Amino acid sequence: VYQGVRKVAAAYGITITAEDGLDNILADLEDLVVDPAKVVKSQEALGDVPIPEARPLDTPLLPRIGGPGDVLLQGEWRSPVFGFRFDLVIRLREEAETTLVDMRAASRYGPHDLGIGAELVEGYLKALDAELLGIAGD
Repeated sequence: VYQGVRKVAAAYGITITAEDGLDNILADLEDLVVDPAKVVKSQEALGDVPIPEARPLDTPLLPRIGGPGDVLLQGEWRSPVFGFRFDLVIRLREEAETTLVDMRAASRYGPHDLGIGAELVEGYLKALDAELLGIAGD
């Protein structure tokens, strides 16, 4: 689900600026890593290749709006016509056998966004549903 959220965010032009709670899903992501013992060796040896390490977040998401098991992605989106900026938070919450995804959008300009934020959230969640249809059968 996390990978689907990131993929749809990239397709919508959402820039993810901060993430929190990734330690809750690291075990699931480690299952997707390719085992080097099973990979066929190529003709040219690469030698010692440095392995990048995860960097700590410079600015944690404050205040903490999710629960202890939630994954939060904070991002930014610009409207296509005038380039108005919107701040976004996407929350992934695991409950039993289901992962719930919800999203909040807030305009940086003025008290009202004329429904642009609601359209963004609705369209994003519909696109995420379509993206995850293939995963639901697995």
